[in-house]
Amino acid sequence: MEIICIGCPMGCSLKVEVNGEQILVEGNQCKRGETFARNEVKNPTRSLTTTVRTIFEEMPLLPVRTEVEIPKEKIFEAMEVLNKVLIKDKVNCGDIIVKDILGTGCNVIATSTINGDFFSPVSKGETSADQINRFEVTVRGIKCYE
Repeated sequence: MEIICIGCPMGCSLKVEVNGEQILVEGNQCKRGETFARNEVKNPTRSLTTTVRTIFEEMPLLPVRTEVEIPKEKIFEAMEVLNKVLIKDKVNCGDIIVKDILGTGCNVIATSTINGDFFSPVSKGETSADQINRFEVTVRGIKCYE
């Protein structure tokens, strides 16, 4: 198997051979390359960086990311969950948006702030009580943004 290492900025082309329990890695210029290749074979993981929708005209999308890497096989399923999230209240950078996404033990956090300076909902018919209620979405039994 040939892969490009993303463990450091070098981007080495790695050749990985798996013989039973033995994993042979060639082409790495640093130790991180060998570690990356072994993990990629055993349990590939990725960070997820995306956006979720908000009700605010001035900031219709809020950037978010996973706190740690999640299994690569769960990336698309995690995106399905995040596509259903709608932020209705102000949020600080680092706030948890989705707790324990897909049972991975990883939280999805905001990477920006929606502050009180522009707290006008897209729906002009909303009441102030609607504006301050945090959203609650349940997807496959997962309660988001508790």
